[in-house]
Amino acid sequence: DRPTHVEAMKSLVGDLQAGTIHTLVVLVGNPVYDAPADLAFADALAKAGTIIHLSGYDNETSRRSHWHVPRAHYLERLARALREPSERGSWHCDPGA
Repeated sequence: DRPTHVEAMKSLVGDLQAGTIHTLVVLVGNPVYDAPADLAFADALAKAGTIIHLSGYDNETSRRSHWHVPRAHYLERLARALREPSERGSWHCDPGA
């Protein structure tokens, strides 16, 4: 069975406090702000070795991260998708190819 979000957050906080997470990648969310206050997520986050945050916003989590990677805006992604395949660059994956 899949744990609830709160159970998963409790498990993550426990692992962070135990020092077993050396690198944490946070995709899009803002758990420093959104996590239940009784979990003390921000305090536990400080125990991670490296924190990487992918987000379109500068928020509480990105301010506590070692690396904040800006997420592409949807219009940037659309512009890339509309380019000719030869102009997209080698990173682009074309499922129709």
